[in-house]
Amino acid sequence: MKAHIEDVRHDAAALHRFIDSVASGCKATGNFPSYLEPSTAFFSYILSLAERTKAYLAQFLEGLDPQLAINNPEEFCERTQIIRNLRLNWFQLHELIKPALDADTLHIPCALVDALTARLRMIEGFDGVRFAVLHTNQLNYFQIGARNLRDFAAEIATIVPCAPPFDKKLGIIAHPYSQSSSIFLNFALAHEMGHFAFQERGEAERIKPAVVAALEKTTAGQKLDRRDPEWCRDLILGWCEEIYCDLFALWLIGPCFTFSFIEIFALTRLAKGGEVNGDRVPQVASVAAFKETHPAMAFRIGEHVRFLRRKELGWWDEINKKDENGRPTRANHYIALMAEAEELPREAFSFRSQFRPNLSDAVLDAFLMAVGEVSTVITETFKGVPAERDVFHDQRELIEKYLSFGIVPSRLVFTEERIQAPKVVALLNAANLFYLEHLDSLIKKISSARPDCLECRALWAERVEMWTSKALEDIAL
Repeated sequence: MKAHIEDVRHDAAALHRFIDSVASGCKATGNFPSYLEPSTAFFSYILSLAERTKAYLAQFLEGLDPQLAINNPEEFCERTQIIRNLRLNWFQLHELIKPALDADTLHIPCALVDALTARLRMIEGFDGVRFAVLHTNQLNYFQIGARNLRDFAAEIATIVPCAPPFDKKLGIIAHPYSQSSSIFLNFALAHEMGHFAFQERGEAERIKPAVVAALEKTTAGQKLDRRDPEWCRDLILGWCEEIYCDLFALWLIGPCFTFSFIEIFALTRLAKGGEVNGDRVPQVASVAAFKETHPAMAFRIGEHVRFLRRKELGWWDEINKKDENGRPTRANHYIALMAEAEELPREAFSFRSQFRPNLSDAVLDAFLMAVGEVSTVITETFKGVPAERDVFHDQRELIEKYLSFGIVPSRLVFTEERIQAPKVVALLNAANLFYLEHLDSLIKKISSARPDCLECRALWAERVEMWTSKALEDIAL
């Protein structure tokens, strides 16, 4: 199909209008709505990129020889392909703008995002990192790969020489629009920050040798197609990244991440268990199947417990205390499910690939052989960053006591001489455990409330989250 200069002018003008429509929402409109600084930085980047792209389009058209379309149609068509390439990259950016605009400070858990970011900045090389927050209509949390954004920006920059670079210390995370005031479910954001760390630190390269070595063992003797090894490796590395992000979240904020994971997916209300090799298995075995995109939920939870047991963290014995007879003293049904997941046998887990079913068992076995490397890499990631289990041990009882009386635990009075603010990790875990185990102690103090009243429980659970959020804001001052 021959192209004419009028066609190119039309397409360039259409792209100009499209860019304007995408970027228009990013322009400042006064003091309301207000956004966190990372979001305003993202908006500024989009506005600057839009202006530079439009300016380039104008220069491009001015320098385009109309006669070229007649004298050399093929070269003319090839040169004007840049309009299509720019449009495709702006399509990708378009998907992010509205969700970012929806996530103003009234509709995101600002205090929690700030607290998690402050913890993440303790990791070597991550000082100055910050996160813009987007909304999603999915009941899920995810991270927009910063490297993907930089790839879009880089592709535009190959065409638009003066295009601004994407800030390498700006991450973008998304959370469900319905959870703007939640604290406990939003602990899942720590996992998404883990994806940012995994990509920025190039952790896949550190884990890859263990994966390749494991695959060599599990696929030995099998006839492989040319692309099979790469497919197997990438699939396992994807699973390892998910485990990395789980363990990242556990080191960042402790076992409250696992509690949020269990609650989001309603894992305590699973279908009944079954049998594996004639032995009864618990309910959590019903989510023991691996998927192409994620490891099995049951495996992930079991891996959480194994990680929480590590001496560098020491969390498991802290949250799963037992009396002299070995019976749990303060355990809740979430912790019971975690213990059951850890005890699942290898035979309980399965994977069946729709693309390469003949390699399903080899891939799963290789993953189980290599996944231990993830814990080693996480330990290196958090070198010098305390897990703060000991602080939790010291502050938990007082935080729970304050919450049981409806007091915001911003300042903890141990004695007249010892008054201190709670640490973030201690506050989040103590408050979450209070919500899971001791909400009745608060409700019973309210004359008009009853522990068996559903509305009462929902109301006072929300209040506990509100007090926890207020304490986060206070200790950040």
